[in-house]
Amino acid sequence: RLVYQHFKKLEELPEPMARKHHTDAHLKLIAALGRHKIPTKSEWPIFGDMTLEAIADILVGTHLVVEVDGPVHHLKYRRGVKDERRDAKLKEMGYTVLRFSNDSIKRDLDGVVKEILDAYDRLQVLR
Repeated sequence: RLVYQHFKKLEELPEPMARKHHTDAHLKLIAALGRHKIPTKSEWPIFGDMTLEAIADILVGTHLVVEVDGPVHHLKYRRGVKDERRDAKLKEMGYTVLRFSNDSIKRDLDGVVKEILDAYDRLQVLR
């Protein structure tokens, strides 16, 4: 675990925390969300109790984490187990977590964006 330090830029995060290359699906999703003028941050560190808990692929607003999973992401059993634990920890911290595969974003970008916007709107009502 990484103990909290003040990082001014994503590039200051130690490897492998700072991803430098995004998938096409990730970039298309960020662009589509940007057209809806909702606040998004890509590769955003989330800290809990002074410890880095996760790097959100996309943070929408303040408490909606969107994860974009690559084509081989869940082929490895351990990766899926780690994701489940991480998602549970984020939910415990008050975040809502949505996961989408690259393929689902490529096939139905509008549907994915709608699901994210609906979740974002629900969170705005609750906060």
